[in-house]
Amino acid sequence: MAIESVASLQTTVSSVSASAPAASTDEPASTVNTSSAATDDTAMPGGDRADVVIDDIFKASAYGDLDKLKEFIERTPSAVNQPDAQGYRPLQWACLNNRVAAATYLLSRGASADAADHTGQTALHWTAVRASVGTLEVLLRHIADIGLPAGGLDPTSALGDGAGDGAALDVPAHSMAAVRRLLELGDARGYTVMHVASQYGHANVVYHLAMRWNADIDGLDLDDRTPLHWAAYKGFVDATKLLLFLNASPNQKDKEGCTPLHWASIRGNIEAVNTLLQGGAKDSIYAQDVTGSTPQQLAAEKGHRHVAGTLASFRKSEERSKRVSSSWSAWNRIVTAMQTLQMAPVIWMLIIGLVYFFLTSVVNSALFLYHPLGLFGAIASWIVVGSSSIGLIFLYRTTTADPGFVRVADVYANSPHMREKGSSGMRARTGGSATVNHPALWSGEWERICVTCKLVRPLRAKHCKVTGRCVEHFDHFCPWVGNVIGRKNRRDFIIFLTLETIALVTSCGLALLRLASVVPAPGHPSGGGTFSLARLPQASSLVIFLVADFVVLLSVATLCIVQISQVCRNVTTNELANSHRYRYLRGPDGLFHNPFDLGWYRNVWDFMVETYEEQPQPLTSIVSSTMPKRVA
Repeated sequence: MAIESVASLQTTVSSVSASAPAASTDEPASTVNTSSAATDDTAMPGGDRADVVIDDIFKASAYGDLDKLKEFIERTPSAVNQPDAQGYRPLQWACLNNRVAAATYLLSRGASADAADHTGQTALHWTAVRASVGTLEVLLRHIADIGLPAGGLDPTSALGDGAGDGAALDVPAHSMAAVRRLLELGDARGYTVMHVASQYGHANVVYHLAMRWNADIDGLDLDDRTPLHWAAYKGFVDATKLLLFLNASPNQKDKEGCTPLHWASIRGNIEAVNTLLQGGAKDSIYAQDVTGSTPQQLAAEKGHRHVAGTLASFRKSEERSKRVSSSWSAWNRIVTAMQTLQMAPVIWMLIIGLVYFFLTSVVNSALFLYHPLGLFGAIASWIVVGSSSIGLIFLYRTTTADPGFVRVADVYANSPHMREKGSSGMRARTGGSATVNHPALWSGEWERICVTCKLVRPLRAKHCKVTGRCVEHFDHFCPWVGNVIGRKNRRDFIIFLTLETIALVTSCGLALLRLASVVPAPGHPSGGGTFSLARLPQASSLVIFLVADFVVLLSVATLCIVQISQVCRNVTTNELANSHRYRYLRGPDGLFHNPFDLGWYRNVWDFMVETYEEQPQPLTSIVSSTMPKRVA
């Protein structure tokens, strides 16, 4: 047989006794026969066909040789639905390798879209193995066009339970009933196409099925496991993030009592664990499986100490928050206010204290009218006090301002297509909005999903763990000002740093001059190098002020210089520290490239004058905002 070259590849992804408690195994039982075949391109149809002879309909389908395919079917029309030696049909091979033309032709010649092999898998299952979205759409469109439900049932039989709800925009209700039956068709283990896509981490297939065809993202296999169970177990963060964003249940238990967090903990998938915790799996921390084990205990048993530590830390934080919220006493109010303000009161006291110390030790003159250093000293002293005072105003603005929290209404206000398109079923799952329909997700920018805020972040935005909100142009969270530094308060922050740097430099210079006048150098006419003990207290206070002033100056001036340099390059602290995470900061050669840099003069001008105006996105990030069109 022509298919003999791939017979050895028809093995299972993994096989563990399904009867044992899930918590005591290394992985859940899984049998996706086509999946293993997809992992070796060199040995199966669909890879390099340089040395392959297309001598049967199966190879013609797998390699997409349309001429040979037509020749075989014209010779033997019944071969279109005949399985090979392993029980797999031509349509399955075409769909596995995303041969759109071959799949379209096979369907036009009578190939059965819902025909299952000996494992219960259809061609639709095979499309999810290699993320063959083209053939997936061909299959579903074929079922929708002919309007016959998979299995040959009466189209009206499924209308009573809302078969049309959540249908694709241009698919009639009776046709959508047929499509839904195919989407919900499970194999021998109950895996639907959504399960298979999640098992392989193909977030684009999950998104296409959910948005275009309203596939059930919480469907259960025979072990009561959802696609999220599989994505979390396999460690596919993008798929896990997307499913949570689409409101998949994060605390669903399978037959063994395991939630997705249990499975992620068993495998030590720390990123999946963090994503689940951020996406609402808090209750799963306390959940016990049939053996009485929590995710933290399972992680510890498997030797994943980093996962166990993360879960323990998160659990303590949750319990602390519950204690505070359950006892809303005056003391708890004070503690909450201190946690909110962080170190802001300290910086206020530090600045006011330094100014007071400056006036008493350096100036030591009422209203600077009789300054020891004359007119120059008086003017400089007023500069110190004035810049410090104005700086405190900008510090207050920085602390109390909205740093640029991202709101769903703002993200989608100028994108009508994201409000209007999307299935009604998906709108119901997401609280009545279709904001899950976003061009960034159609282009595969999964890193922009925030599972906590349930939105797609604009470019340059980031979720702040301290405030629990996404912030536009996120720079960093500054505990000294008690707020995030973002798009709407970064300018005030830099002005505050600049004013305080001026005050610190000026006061430091005046203190040095005063010290020189108190302790004259050898040969100086006023003192001849002698030092009176009467001047010791004054000299000591000047030295103490200089030390304190210099220490503060060193940190403030460094931060000020760094921030100004970043403004000149139109980049943020977060982007520099995490440039490897953002694809828009990588050039064609894979190295760091800042598409927002317009030159230092334009960057500074835009920052100071147009901070609150929308900045254009780089051309490389602009994608089509249209939904997928019908496959011809």
